[in-house]
Amino acid sequence: MLRFLSLLCLLGSMQFIEAQSTEPITAIDSTFLQLNKDLQLARENGQVPETALAHYRLGAFCQENGIFPEAITQFNEALDFLPIDQEHSLLAEIYNALGSIHLELKNLDQAHDYFEKAVNNSKNQGDDTALARSKSLLGACLEKMGDYTQAIELQNQSLALYGQLGDDMGISQVHDHLGSIYEDLNRFDLSLSHFNQALENHPKQPDRLLSNILNNLGDVYRKTGQYDQAMAFTQRSLQTAQAIQDKDEIGSAYKDLSKIEALLGNYQSAFSYLQTFQESDSELQDIRNTDQANALQRIYNTQQQESQIRLLVQKSQIAQARQNLMLGGILVLLLGGVSLFFYTKKRRQQDRKIQAYEKRMLEVELEKKMAVEDNLQDQVQLKNSALSRYSLHLSQKNKILSSISDTLKKMVTRDQMDLRPKLKSLIKEIDFNLSQEHEWDEFMHFFQEIHPAYTKRITDVALEPLSPAEKRLGILLRLNLSSKEIAGILRVTPDSVRVARYRLRKKLPIGQKQELTQFLMGL
Repeated sequence: MLRFLSLLCLLGSMQFIEAQSTEPITAIDSTFLQLNKDLQLARENGQVPETALAHYRLGAFCQENGIFPEAITQFNEALDFLPIDQEHSLLAEIYNALGSIHLELKNLDQAHDYFEKAVNNSKNQGDDTALARSKSLLGACLEKMGDYTQAIELQNQSLALYGQLGDDMGISQVHDHLGSIYEDLNRFDLSLSHFNQALENHPKQPDRLLSNILNNLGDVYRKTGQYDQAMAFTQRSLQTAQAIQDKDEIGSAYKDLSKIEALLGNYQSAFSYLQTFQESDSELQDIRNTDQANALQRIYNTQQQESQIRLLVQKSQIAQARQNLMLGGILVLLLGGVSLFFYTKKRRQQDRKIQAYEKRMLEVELEKKMAVEDNLQDQVQLKNSALSRYSLHLSQKNKILSSISDTLKKMVTRDQMDLRPKLKSLIKEIDFNLSQEHEWDEFMHFFQEIHPAYTKRITDVALEPLSPAEKRLGILLRLNLSSKEIAGILRVTPDSVRVARYRLRKKLPIGQKQELTQFLMGL
């Protein structure tokens, strides 16, 4: 039933053409019609080489419009018309075209086979131009396969051939390929050199290759941190792409500009370029889809029309019925297309609303987290201040008590017999209080609240086991206290603190130029 409806639709199409309808013919339609006309003429005249060439041109047209299955069919048809036991200049072009399609489709083994055939055919023909192109394409395929050594060798051979031919455009293309290979290998110095030579040899007329070379230069400068040069070359690439209205290169330039702005910290500009890239990419996809659809429709219509002409000779009595069914089918297709258009439009609007809502929710969540983090930072700062004041209080208390103890000891040496027993008792009590650990325990309680994992970290990183005194010294150094302040807290001399610091440093993995306090504060 579907086949019957298709035949009816195609009959209507032929009748429209015969009636010279006012339906507009696009540039793609016009090109295809002319190519198909040339093919039919070559067939009718029995011209074998011309028929092969016509099939090749139809294949190239389909390849250019992304209709790869039909392109492969046309190229194979062309091969069928060429003598198998004889070399022909068109063979290398067909093999290269088939290889390029399979390379685009990621069928690397098949692409490699076709490019090798093109190389061998070019050698047998003695065609240096075709040989240079074939070797360059084979090198590009080997690059995709990861065989960079062989890829570089083939590109250099191609470069030598283009040099002998004086083909500046070919030289520029090969240098561009070599630059891409070395960029993949992170050999940015060689990559930059080849891209510059590609630019130097290019005729400087705006085209896709020039835009690509400038973009590649921008990529290398971006990857090596030279953002000013990267920005300049990428902008030039964008200008060139805009001059030739190459949507693909325009989108690529906007995407790279977004990356550069992001690396420079200009996130607003980066976001703007990224949006422009997405819009450009969407527009490019629409154009490609439209062109492919037009080309496919024209190919389909032409093929079916040829078949329909033969059927009309036998079935002319049902022509009117087929035309009516064709009109009904077109109406259904139109209604379906309109419905699909509005459904897609509505879906995109809903998606944009959802994306905007999700973005806002993320922003709110981020603001909440930042507020919580700020609050925690304030609390840590307050506790650090309290801990510092508490350590200073310990130091001052110990200093005062030590001073009182020394004074009382001097009084005991005097000849005041009545005070001696009482003073000795007082001294003993003061010394006893100085030896108590409860204040240190309270101090450790405060410290553990602020730095709960510090004691475990310093124990884990130590090269040798740490004594309790060394751990205590590490805690006081973590508070960024001076040796004099630590001496007051521990009731030792500053020199003893310096010796203890030296011993602690030897047990920790600290570089010669790194400060002990800086290392401990980083734990």
